[in-house]
Amino acid sequence: MIVGTNKSEAVKKALENIRKPNGDKTRPKKEINTVESIVPSVWNELKLEGNPDCKMLESLLIRIINDLYGDWDQEDNKDESRKKAKLRDITLLSFGLLDGYPHTKGGANIWLSDRYEEYLDNSDFIELEYPGQGTYQEIKKATNIRNKREDTHVQPTPLNTLTKISGDGRDAVRDELCKKSNNRAAYKQYCNEAIEIPVSELTSICYTTDNFSPVRKPGNLTVALSDDEMGKPGKTSEKTTDQDLKKEPRVKPIKPNPSDPPAPIIDDSPDLHSKLSKMTGWLKVAVTVLIVSVFALAIIGIGGIITTQKAISLAMENSKVNQKPYSIKFRNPDEWLPFGKSYYLTVEPKPSDGTLEGLRCESKNPDIIEILSEPELHIQAIEESEDSKECNVRIKAYMSYNKSIKDEMTVHVIKDGENEPAGRGGTADGTPDTPR
Repeated sequence: MIVGTNKSEAVKKALENIRKPNGDKTRPKKEINTVESIVPSVWNELKLEGNPDCKMLESLLIRIINDLYGDWDQEDNKDESRKKAKLRDITLLSFGLLDGYPHTKGGANIWLSDRYEEYLDNSDFIELEYPGQGTYQEIKKATNIRNKREDTHVQPTPLNTLTKISGDGRDAVRDELCKKSNNRAAYKQYCNEAIEIPVSELTSICYTTDNFSPVRKPGNLTVALSDDEMGKPGKTSEKTTDQDLKKEPRVKPIKPNPSDPPAPIIDDSPDLHSKLSKMTGWLKVAVTVLIVSVFALAIIGIGGIITTQKAISLAMENSKVNQKPYSIKFRNPDEWLPFGKSYYLTVEPKPSDGTLEGLRCESKNPDIIEILSEPELHIQAIEESEDSKECNVRIKAYMSYNKSIKDEMTVHVIKDGENEPAGRGGTADGTPDTPR
């Protein structure tokens, strides 16, 4: 049985090794592993009995995930059904167990971040969660443009959503393993039964457009569209009856707007020409100049309205892009950083499209963790020496124009080569950053 205060951390570490046997793509481990090659160590950390077996370990994880979320299609509450379906698929994905997104291909491990990218590119996730916003690559490109640089450390919203769900799923699997291990006999029986379950039936993708409708997000609301609202071929979102067709449309009289510029009155009738021909030369010139002037003023007035409308639209657009956040939060409350290494921390603003201009950070122990760049949250641990000891350093991020908008997190400074669940490109909950 897994016992003691380190029980939860031991299981969490074992699960992270399965999800990321080589660490993170942007900061890989020195040794090259596959899921199969680390099974013996994970087997020991999970206190499983018998000979280490990769298939049995996979079956155990698949069973636990489906015990937690497999009843998504039995839920009466549509929101709960949707939530469970997402958790099921994305948790399986994170362990490389979801159909079409394996952890190993051709004997080589597939990076967790690559599985995420492939899933966002090819699955129905973007269509369901972010309808009308284009493909994932288009959203990703727009995120980079909005942050005015291609190497931005602000990752796209869909990836944030995915990694958050993935972390929640992993934690639920950890808690379930810890709970089951409290009863040794029942734990052994549960593990033995898992290998007998036909797992191929439990790994197919369920969060699809066949099972769910896209969501609509007006402002901060998230609303699932009905089948009618989806505009299926051959159907309309509203029914039209013969009686409706017979109704005459009501037309409101258009009242003139006093602020509108006067429309030019141009009389091209023969009478005008005959009158002009009878006028003296100077009077002809005066009348002609008057007509041309009125016409020119009308054009200038209309042009001014158009210019004003464009200016208003541009200002509204800029206000959206430069919206200041009302709060910020570190993506991960904990990070692990070896001595001598640097790392880019990440904070997420609320609202999610808020600008991070004016972002600053400080180290509570600058002798151990140095701030290389405050706006980029770029930190570096001191070089390791004989006297170096592992320690924890608190880092605070805040907005320069309002220091009450702030958050703090902990950096665990460790010796290089230590196997911890985080590092550059990785997070404490197992979520990868966008490569920088």
